Amino acid sequence: MIQTARWRFGLFSFALVVISIQTSLSQVDQLQTEIGKILKYESPVDFQIVPGILVGVHVKDTSYICSFGASMSPDSLYELGAVTQPVTAWLALKALDSLGMSFSDPVCRLLPDSFCNNGWQTVTFGHLVNHLAGFPRQPRSLGSTGASITDPYESYHFAELAQDIMLTRPDTGRFSFSYFGYGVLHWLFERVGGLDAFTARMMHDSLHMDNTQWVVPDAQIAMGYGLDGRPGLPWHCSVLAPAAGLKSTMHDLLIWMEQLLLESKSLATVNTSKKKAGSSVKNPLSADAGWFLLKRGSSQYYFHAGRTGRHYVSIAWIPGTDLASIVISNGASGSGDLSIRVLDMISQAR
Repeated sequence: MIQTARWRFGLFSFALVVISIQTSLSQVDQLQTEIGKILKYESPVDFQIVPGILVGVHVKDTSYICSFGASMSPDSLYELGAVTQPVTAWLALKALDSLGMSFSDPVCRLLPDSFCNNGWQTVTFGHLVNHLAGFPRQPRSLGSTGASITDPYESYHFAELAQDIMLTRPDTGRFSFSYFGYGVLHWLFERVGGLDAFTARMMHDSLHMDNTQWVVPDAQIAMGYGLDGRPGLPWHCSVLAPAAGLKSTMHDLLIWMEQLLLESKSLATVNTSKKKAGSSVKNPLSADAGWFLLKRGSSQYYFHAGRTGRHYVSIAWIPGTDLASIVISNGASGSGDLSIRVLDMISQAR
C-alpha cells in the first residue's frame, strides 16, 4: 500500500510517499520534519539551480520517498552517473560466480591473449571494481574520439577501449578512481550473454526492477539541469556504460538496496582486503565491492555518488543492518552529502 501526504517546506512544496503495509502518519510527519531540518541547517541546496530532490529511506521493512522542491516522480528515470559502478560491481560478482570465478581472479582469464601484456597479468577483477589497478581516471584516447563536454563518452567504443588496454600499464594496488577500469568489465559481461541480457536476468527477472535500463530513448529520461542551472543534455556512455551509463528510478533503487541489505551479511570482499586498501600509502581510500567506505562513529557506511550533465545521485547504507538512504537530484549541482546525513539521522534515532 502507498500512502501519500503533502506539506510545505520553506518556499517549496514537499511530498512524501510511503511504501508500507503498516505505517502511521506520525512516523511520516517525524521523518518529514527531520529531513527538512537537515536540508535547512546542515546540507542546504540552492533550489534555483537544483529544482527538485528525491530522498528515499529504507528502515526495517519500510521504504519512504520524500520529494522536495519541484515535483519529481519516484517512477521517472534518472541517470545514475558513477553510482552505476556499485551496481556494475554487484552484477560482476554474480557473473563471475556463474563462471566459477570471483573478484580475486585475474582479468586475463577472460581478456583476449593479445591484451595480457604490459603488466595486465597482475590485474584482478577486484582491482577493477575497487579502483586499485592504478589506471587513469579516463581512457587515454578519449580526447581523440571527438568527445564533447556535454556528452563525454558517446564516441568511445570497443575499438578505442581495446587500443587503450594495450597502451595502458597497470600499477596494481594504487588507488586511482577510473572510468576506464569499469569499461574493461564489458568483456566479463560478454562472456555471460552481454550486459543487457545479464542485467535483465539479475534485475528484471529476479528483482522486478523493470525500469532499470542501460539504453533508453532520451525522451523517456527525466528532465534535469546542468551546473549553471540551464537544461542539461543526456549522456550516452557506449562501451563505458558499466562506469556511468545506467538509468533507474527511485522505486527500483530502493528494491535493489533492500536486496543488498539482505545479502550484506555475506557480501563478498575483494581479495585485496579492506584493511590493506585503507591503510596503504598508495591507497588513501578504502573500497569494497564498488563502494567507498566511510567511518561514521561506530558504524561503517558504504557510500557512492555520481553526477551526469543533468542529474546527481548518492547512496549511503550500512551493511548488516536494515538502513539505507538514496538521494536523487534533478540538477547536476546535486545535494552534497545529504544521503550520508540522512543515514546519520536514521541510524542515531534507532
